[in-house]
Parts: sequence; structure tokens; C-alpha cells
Amino acid sequence: MPCHPYDLRHSYAIRASVVERLPLSTAAAFMGHSVEVHTKKYHRWLSYQTNREVYDRVVLKKLPESF
Repeated sequence: MPCHPYDLRHSYAIRASVVERLPLSTAAAFMGHSVEVHTKKYHRWLSYQTNREVYDRVVLKKLPESF
């Protein structure tokens, strides 16, 4: 396997709260920790591109090109 199983957890954490738009409290609860731990541990890995896509979707009301 080209990645470590723990990498999947990081991917899930970001995907759940950013891509799938789950509330942070829900994503954190699913993973068994607090919102503070969730944001400190996982959201620091958000890329510029991911942040830009979220900004476009939320602020500019743009749909991703994949739709």
C-alpha cells in the first residue's frame, strides 16, 4: 500500500468537515475527539487549493467544475 493507514484518517478528517460539509463538531465526534483537537490536528494540513475551493463555494457561490 503506497500510504500509511493513518493517512486515511487524515484524509477522512479533512474530507468530512471541508468537502462533505459536516459540522466540525460532528466530524470530530465521529473521530472520537473534540473540535479543538480536530482543528489543531487536521485543519493545519489544508492546502491553499482546498481553502480556495471552499472560499469560492461559500463566498463566491461557485460550484466545483466536477458538477
